[in-house]
Amino acid sequence: MDYFRTDISQRKAAKVAGFAYLLSFATVVFAQFNIYDRLVIKGNIAATIRNIIAQEGLFRIGIACDLISCVSVVILLTALYVILRPISRGLALLAAFGRLIYALM
Repeated sequence: MDYFRTDISQRKAAKVAGFAYLLSFATVVFAQFNIYDRLVIKGNIAATIRNIIAQEGLFRIGIACDLISCVSVVILLTALYVILRPISRGLALLAAFGRLIYALM
């Protein structure tokens, strides 16, 4: 019976991991290609600053997308830990720690 509960929690964790991965990917792509490409002028810091000041709302949306992405990566690493824990707890902790370092970068 304990194996059945583990199987259900792993299935739920797999669904959460899939949703968190898609959310993280979508927000990163949206922020990078729709927001930051409009704001950042390569090689011209003054123009970039003017763009950010002129379009403050767009810049704030970009920051919100980055925060959503970081939160979804933390949710993803937690779900992956739950999925991998029955295989090897130490390896699952190592993978979760590595993904956490990635999210913090």
